[in-house]
Amino acid sequence: MRREGVFPNDFTFPCAFIAAASLRLSVTGKQIHGLSVKCGRLLDVFVGCSAFDMYCKTKLRGDARKMPREAVGAFIEFRKIGGHPNSITFCAFLNACSDELLLSLGEQLHVLVFCSGFDTIVSVCNGLINFYGKCKKIHCSETVFAEMGTKNDVSWCSLVAVYVQNHENEKASLLFLCSRKEDRNLLRSTWF
Repeated sequence: MRREGVFPNDFTFPCAFIAAASLRLSVTGKQIHGLSVKCGRLLDVFVGCSAFDMYCKTKLRGDARKMPREAVGAFIEFRKIGGHPNSITFCAFLNACSDELLLSLGEQLHVLVFCSGFDTIVSVCNGLINFYGKCKKIHCSETVFAEMGTKNDVSWCSLVAVYVQNHENEKASLLFLCSRKEDRNLLRSTWF
């Protein structure tokens, strides 16, 4: 894209960070981060959260520790200019907070989710389940799941994944069996 004269934007930066994270290309991820700063795009919530996620996934914890301030700064700036978070914003920010180092920040975001009325949105609840699971707060994931009015296959798969990630394999198996009783076909969405 750069060779063709196309400059990255708020949509392409997150995609580039996701690609660097999934391929574990930490040097490339740092270069993308530098470019996002140069282009003035890091203050975008999605760009900042994607950069943080990349640092966590490429095991650059030292660099990841610097990112929350930037991501939080972007979120605060977003709120200051009158931005109202939507389900996508909440999910992106919850994903960025999915680290034990940021548990209290994510818990504060959970309060904002509740106060904003987004606690009834399935995708946001799924984000909360994943957030708490990655922070090793299984009981919080279970509580969010239990209190959901509507659950989809992603909800069920998210809690199964939380159990597996936290070595609660028996609970994962039991929930999977329970999902079958609820007439969910998690085999299709979980394994394939």
